[in-house]
Amino acid sequence: MNGRKPIYVFFRSKKDARHLSKFGEVVFVSEKKNYACLYLNSGETDSKAAELKKLPFVKFVKKGQMMNLASDFGEAFADYIGETAIRNKTTEE
Repeated sequence: MNGRKPIYVFFRSKKDARHLSKFGEVVFVSEKKNYACLYLNSGETDSKAAELKKLPFVKFVKKGQMMNLASDFGEAFADYIGETAIRNKTTEE
């Protein structure tokens, strides 16, 4: 399974974010909420997450769930278009 997966790392201080570039591509760092989003190769996510959890400045690590979400919205749009057509007919009558 090729591709990249996001990992969210919550840390204790803003200064600790600069150490995360060793583990993957740092895409976003929130200075206010003290977390960063890293993208890793899909085969490395479990091993790198375990390594990150062992670091003293890391509070916890979450894996991104975007890959697990359904991305086929065709049925939802068809239902919406059908409902609006029915409403338009009833208001015209």
